[in-house]
Amino acid sequence: MKKPMLLALVLVLLISGIALGQGTVEDVQFFSESLGELRWVQVYLPRGYSLDRGPKYPVIYFLHGIRGDHTSCPFLIDILDELIGNGTIEPVVVVKPDASCVPYNASFYTNSELNGAFEDYIVQDVREFVKRNYRIIPGRKKRSIMGHSMGGYGAMKLALKYPDIYTALASHSGPLEFNVLLMVALPYLLMEYPEGPPYYWAPYRGPFSGLSFSMAAAFSPNLTNPPFFVDFPLDEYANVRPSVFGRWLLHNPPKFATELPPDAELSIYFDCGMMDELGCYPQNLVFAGVLDQLGIPYEFESFMGGHADQLPVRIPIALEFLDNIMNPYTRGGGGKQLAHEESATRALILCQNAPNPFARETSIRFTLPTSGHARLTIYDSAGRSVERILDGKLSAGTHAVTWERNSVPSGTYFYRLTSDGNVLTKKMVVAR
Repeated sequence: MKKPMLLALVLVLLISGIALGQGTVEDVQFFSESLGELRWVQVYLPRGYSLDRGPKYPVIYFLHGIRGDHTSCPFLIDILDELIGNGTIEPVVVVKPDASCVPYNASFYTNSELNGAFEDYIVQDVREFVKRNYRIIPGRKKRSIMGHSMGGYGAMKLALKYPDIYTALASHSGPLEFNVLLMVALPYLLMEYPEGPPYYWAPYRGPFSGLSFSMAAAFSPNLTNPPFFVDFPLDEYANVRPSVFGRWLLHNPPKFATELPPDAELSIYFDCGMMDELGCYPQNLVFAGVLDQLGIPYEFESFMGGHADQLPVRIPIALEFLDNIMNPYTRGGGGKQLAHEESATRALILCQNAPNPFARETSIRFTLPTSGHARLTIYDSAGRSVERILDGKLSAGTHAVTWERNSVPSGTYFYRLTSDGNVLTKKMVVAR
């Protein structure tokens, strides 16, 4: 054989080998009975699936975040090709449904009279469509769910709510504790309204306003309340409206954790960056504490990073976790999750006071990782102690203290939290 022909043959074989190492991706539409409309789904099929006949596969449902759709996280395809190609995980079908919606671009995978029945869409419609049209192994033991941000919330909520459908879940940077979310987000929300109270809440004022209205559309919709058709959880002075926020708490992940049957066999993985810009990290820490109190096994990892910048690194870890659960005999994982061992740095958390600046009183919230002695002291800009507003033993969890300025003059002050040798300090402003 002449050298040019031999070289050409080798190149053809090499190119064919590369192609065989890749899965295929299909963007397909189907009619969702729950939503009453056509919806897009992206499906990843592992190498070899294109054969007319072949084996059935486990399936993972991947849920996207706010303002995303079925094409979000395109790097997931390359990750799957690599992990399957090098034998790190078994071949798997991955389904990415489109859960975008109007008017606020975020369904939170929840049934809402404003957004639509997106919980039913995921749990019923998408699952039935995949079962009818793809070679997947039936039964919960080969079915998992994962997601990022809003999708991380959706994965956690739906798996906890339907452990008879999903065997394992992975949540990346999800908002997992609404009480902490409100506490952490409130100062940033108020910064989007520099004119101060009374506040006229609107979705276009900034990212935290947009997020708040997206959640309200999912958890407290009100079609009789124009122009935004939601009930907002705060009044015009930024006080919590219990009747509205109580509706949010019906969708709070800790609620579903408390309702998880004792005999449920659900494997749980979640992670979050310690510099998460949306305040998800303290939520994840508190949620981990809830699981500890309930005796529910889980794996939680914290890492240096923000809300999404480390996602290409975190997804492979989650995929290996899910693969280990769904394929216990081929992967050697045993398919059981051990009771949680501390894998993350539990942190003392001190939140920005709210409102800030303030004229009469302000609320200071903080989270203790363990029970212990806590001291909260106010200092002026010269470092002189103004008032000690807390000094005593507290339980682990989130606490709030209200400070009334009384005769303290306007200006810049600092509040310092001390607990078990750890010290955190933040600045606040007393207005005229």
